Amino acid sequence: MQSGDTLGKIAEKFNVNMDDLAAINDIQDPNVLAPGMQLVIPASAQTEQPASRYPTVTPQEGEAFPWPVIDSVLSAGVLGNEAVKIVNPGSNADLTGWRLRAPGGAEYEFKEFSLTAQGAVLIHTAAGIDTSIDLYWDLKEPVWHSGDEVQLLDSLGNLRSTFVIP
Repeated sequence: MQSGDTLGKIAEKFNVNMDDLAAINDIQDPNVLAPGMQLVIPASAQTEQPASRYPTVTPQEGEAFPWPVIDSVLSAGVLGNEAVKIVNPGSNADLTGWRLRAPGGAEYEFKEFSLTAQGAVLIHTAAGIDTSIDLYWDLKEPVWHSGDEVQLLDSLGNLRSTFVIP
């Protein structure tokens, strides 16, 4: 959020109900918002385009949106099959320097990597050979467990997506 933003303006910008926006962000008083506050934008049936099922952080002025988001975690706790799936609902995205963060601070950093528009990539925990759709963290033990929150941060450290493993 930026100075001058209101909950009503943000709800209108993303075509969502202001009450839904307040509820999902646990905002008790819609008149008390702070610049820099990050909001989750709920999916809405009111949009003319298909509603996104990905909660995400409010974009700042001039930012491209939507950006890549965490779609799922596959086979949490099973090293050989464990992977995080990231999808890109927007245009081509340079993920160089972006990071996946696990509870406890373990991070996977994307080396030089671009994700095509409408594309997806799997970040495998185990060792392997990187391709355009599969990247490997080269760890010896699983990282993800039920209940963990996976975070996707951009190259500046801004939180772009979260996913809680069921």
